[in-house]
Amino acid sequence: MLLLFKPSPRWWAFITVFVGLCGQGFDAYSWGFAAHRYINESAVYALPSPLREFFEYHRLVLKERAVSADQRRAWDPLEAPCHYMDMDRWGDSERLALPLHWDSAVQCYSEKLLRSRGILPWHAPRVYRRLVWAFEQGNHRLILRTAADLGHYLADAHVPLHLCSNYNGQNSGQHGLHALLESRIPEYFGDTMAQTLRRAEIVKHPAHQLWQIMNDAYAHLERVFDCECQCRSQVPSHEQYAPFRRGNRLLRQESIPFVLCYHRCLGGLMGRQLASSVAHVADWWMSAWVEAGQPMLRAQWGSDANNMESFEEEDAEDRWKGGGGEDHDP
Repeated sequence: MLLLFKPSPRWWAFITVFVGLCGQGFDAYSWGFAAHRYINESAVYALPSPLREFFEYHRLVLKERAVSADQRRAWDPLEAPCHYMDMDRWGDSERLALPLHWDSAVQCYSEKLLRSRGILPWHAPRVYRRLVWAFEQGNHRLILRTAADLGHYLADAHVPLHLCSNYNGQNSGQHGLHALLESRIPEYFGDTMAQTLRRAEIVKHPAHQLWQIMNDAYAHLERVFDCECQCRSQVPSHEQYAPFRRGNRLLRQESIPFVLCYHRCLGGLMGRQLASSVAHVADWWMSAWVEAGQPMLRAQWGSDANNMESFEEEDAEDRWKGGGGEDHDP
């Protein structure tokens, strides 16, 4: 068993909500920039040898590139739908009948419709397939880049608000809920969110497992909204917010008493989802490596292996859009 180490202190909605104090807290994209980095870095230590040695040597790349998928939103209009799925916009029976694979889904529905409701359950398995291919080719740079992206998308699948159209409480009078759930709780209570993790396990059917991960997270959605309402009624209105300074601006954010009330009402939900994210990222990384034949990887590959600048030119050239891929599941 592994002890999860303590974390360090849809477009515009993600940008406008709370970002954090100059890198001290968790940013507002999805899990938060710091949380995504933490998940990728922690997953390394659940891997078996010799894969662990290779990933551990390059853990800084995996950590820093954990947020690349969010950063691509700035220039790639096809990136944002890869991070979520509005499961509530599909009827229950319709959602259960959705094809597992992208090619089949496009045959049943238009690509425009699918993208408008989010393509996370089809995109992440495609990134997995690409990671298998990178291992098979022995392309160390592509392995690291793709593994980092795969970790990001899998982590997003664990977040309840990534699975509904009311992702920031904008439709229920709870605007700002996204940052409250995914940034404020880890910022204040990250030190108490440690969980015990298992070693990485083989995933035989990634697409099936991803739907299970999403369904499990989606089941917590009602509680996410209800707890916020409960705390609004329990914590006096004048104690719900506190001022904070960001640069030259004085802003407000939820107070510690309010975030504590919300955290307690959720019953440690975000700590469990964080731990589950780490475990599943490790599972998928190892499974891709095993499917590729467990190729030998040189840990100290290249003199610039951990130089982030060495990846930037490739990013500019390789604008892989995602959302498709082979219409099969290994």
